[in-house]
Parts: sequence; structure tokens; C-alpha cells
Amino acid sequence: MTLNGVAVSSSGEKQVSPSSTTEYVLIAKDSSHSVTSRVSVTVLNGTPAPPPAPVPSANLTASSTSITAGQSSTLSWTTTNATSVTLNGNAVSTNGSQSVTPASTTTYTLNATNAAGSSTSSVVVTVTPVAPPPPPPPAAPTATLSASAASIVSGQSVTLSWTTTNATSATLN
Repeated sequence: MTLNGVAVSSSGEKQVSPSSTTEYVLIAKDSSHSVTSRVSVTVLNGTPAPPPAPVPSANLTASSTSITAGQSSTLSWTTTNATSVTLNGNAVSTNGSQSVTPASTTTYTLNATNAAGSSTSSVVVTVTPVAPPPPPPPAAPTATLSASAASIVSGQSVTLSWTTTNATSATLN
């Protein structure tokens, strides 16, 4: 028996590390027969393909998740293994922060992607409307009393006239 012209035992193994594509030929003989078996090992040029990138991770937090209308909250985020990052659909850096002043309760969603997949993280900032100011107190009542004559002779009469505003009752003594 020969393997590429080198004598070998009738069965066995041999580790080879060819530097280029190589054909191996095993020839087995007896007194009247010869059998040939061939195998080709192809050597590829270049470096092996790198392993696939891991799926990215995303983490989004808010400094305050409950605010009053007009107040702000700071969103902060971190990602790993991301090639593209969006916050509510707008491109942002892979790690960062942003102040927001939502007019109403809003869900913010961070999306991190790469060739292996995507990851999302969301936070809700709840907005409580500002309470309307209390109504002003009612105006104080006013009263005006007048007489048709300031002086009269005994036995004559005079007419008294009055007006009030913001009063719930009036008495004349």
C-alpha cells in the first residue's frame, strides 16, 4: 500500500496540512489486483470568515418618569454591538442623553441594530397637566344709599334710594 508513493499500513490515519490544494492517492495491491482511491483537499486562500457579530443590546432610562406639564426629563441610553441606533425613529449616537419636555404622556423607544439583529428598550414619561389656578374670590359687596333731599321740614317726606352689587341680602334700618 502506498499513499502518494509512500508505503503505509493496510489501515490507519495520517494528519496532513497542505499549503495548497492537493490530491491524495491510495493504492492497494495484492498479487493480481491494484485498487486506487483518490481524495482532494482544497485549501482556500485568505483568512477564515470572522464569527457573526453578537446581537446588539439597548438600555434606555429617564431621569424622571413622572413630570408636570412644562417640566423636563433627561433620557439616557447605552448600547453594545450596535451599528445603527434610533430614538423614536431619529438617528442618535450609540451612547448618549437628551433632555425632553413632552406636552403629554409619551413612550420613548430606543432601537439598536446590527447585521445579527436588533434590540429595543422603552421608557414612558408620564405628564400630569398643570392644575388650573383657583377662581378669584368674589368681589366684596358695595352699597350706595341716597335721599331725594338732604334737609326737610317736619312733616315732609323724603325718598330714599339704594343700590347694591355683589350682595346676597340688604336691610334698611
